[in-house]
Amino acid sequence: GATLARRGPLLLLLDNVDPVVDHAHLISRWLHDAPETRIIATSRERLRVEGEVVVPVGPMATADAAALFAARARLAAAPWDVDHWAGAIDRLVHQLDRMPLAIELAAARSTTLDPSVLADQLAHHLDVLDAGRRDAPPRHRTLRSTLAWSVEHLSPRARDALAAMAVFHGGFILDAARQVAGPYGLEGALHELVEKSLVQQSRGQQARYTMYRTVQTYARTTWPAPDAARRHAEHFGALGSSEAMASLRAPGGLARAERLRNDRGNLRAAMTWGLEHGHPDLAARACIALCSVLRETGPAQDAVDACSRVLDAKNLDPSLALRVELYAADAYFQVGRAADALAV
Repeated sequence: GATLARRGPLLLLLDNVDPVVDHAHLISRWLHDAPETRIIATSRERLRVEGEVVVPVGPMATADAAALFAARARLAAAPWDVDHWAGAIDRLVHQLDRMPLAIELAAARSTTLDPSVLADQLAHHLDVLDAGRRDAPPRHRTLRSTLAWSVEHLSPRARDALAAMAVFHGGFILDAARQVAGPYGLEGALHELVEKSLVQQSRGQQARYTMYRTVQTYARTTWPAPDAARRHAEHFGALGSSEAMASLRAPGGLARAERLRNDRGNLRAAMTWGLEHGHPDLAARACIALCSVLRETGPAQDAVDACSRVLDAKNLDPSLALRVELYAADAYFQVGRAADALAV
């Protein structure tokens, strides 16, 4: 503090203070001893010291992220024409959450893989991004090592919650999280994940939580959570029961319908889980809830595809099959296939 005070007016930049965040109280002492000093500190979590002003830094804009990838790909002498891959590059940077480090690592792979192939591989595993600079810190040489460093100091409870939350598709609300991860201690774990920027919380009438795709893929592949996946499918499958669908026409139905619209990805995932794990009735109920949304929002072809998958399943309850057939007929009409609608 005294050394800083002797320097007079000073702007001090502290980059990446996460490893020493437990010693952030020293910053308060420095500022007290050197009142003309201003400090900019970067960290994944708040320092929680007096005088702190938090400035959240989100992902890059898509255009800026795409431009960064294109520039780094050119420097790496990528053997394909960057200008002809604009759509694939946009999809790739979206898959990378528009994060600069991830984009840099992907560009290093552009000498052997085009943006479309990179995006497809990243949807399932992260090890494709393992060609970082040799002079970079070890945690920045691969995407997996970067994410491993990010979760290294999580409490066991928060790590378990992160693994469970990774089974969601497109975000979740707290009630759904309780059903999937269990209510005990969840709020504390979720708070820790939000504080460490591993889960994002949206503002609104009802808080909704999301995870970056890269974090989600890391958690799914590092800590598979089959029990959480089962509970996820059971929870979202139940939203297509006769009682749940009838509640959409009762008081409060508009809010429940809005929730279904937000949970289209979760409903698709529940349907797929049911079909792949021998639970066709669960898949049918998830399909019914999904199609109730697609009837309003489209695309109708998605409803056609979902209904076809479920109706092809064996041992489907006849009453559920009839309900799915009604949605299938409606979807066929919407896509102009009246003959198929009448044949259902």
